[in-house]
Amino acid sequence: SEEKLLHSQKNHEQYVGQLESRLSQEISILQEKVHQLESINADLQRKLAESENNNADLEYKVERLEENNNTLTLTLNGTRDDYDQLKEVHRNIQFKHENLERTLGTKELTLTDAEAEKAQLSQTLHHLREENESRNTE
Repeated sequence: SEEKLLHSQKNHEQYVGQLESRLSQEISILQEKVHQLESINADLQRKLAESENNNADLEYKVERLEENNNTLTLTLNGTRDDYDQLKEVHRNIQFKHENLERTLGTKELTLTDAEAEKAQLSQTLHHLREENESRNTE
């Protein structure tokens, strides 16, 4: 009976030793996995920081683009206003030209008076074209 007890105790010690060995192996595996997860976490933290930096950079670029868009919109509106003014001036010139033609058709103007009026309109048109060209180059 003592022999059985010794044998049983020996078996028990071997079993405990095997359990301790397996437990030690499992702990080592888990420690390695924890180390891997910590490494993955550090990598993800770095990528998150990069992503946040990229996001901030993109937000800055969007703000610049919105400012540029607003500037271009203002410029376009100004150009439209200039164009509308030039159309009005052109209409006025056409009206004056038509009036001049009617006047020439109904009244006898001297040739020099007609040439002077024509030269003035030509000069005005040339001046308006120059203004238009300078506005277009702006």
